[in-house]
Amino acid sequence: MFLSSPWSRVYSDTASDLPLLEGGETLVLVNPTATTRAAVTRRLGDRVEVAR
Repeated sequence: MFLSSPWSRVYSDTASDLPLLEGGETLVLVNPTATTRAAVTRRLGDRVEVAR
């Protein structure tokens, strides 16, 4: 079964998941490195939340 976007909430810990994150309404980075956080927020803006 395939679920198509948009998804209500997407969690990730890596910038390589940007295609997945782009399909979410609420985006959550889990314990991101400074580099990952910068890359994701540069591409997706302030829609990104950070969970530690």
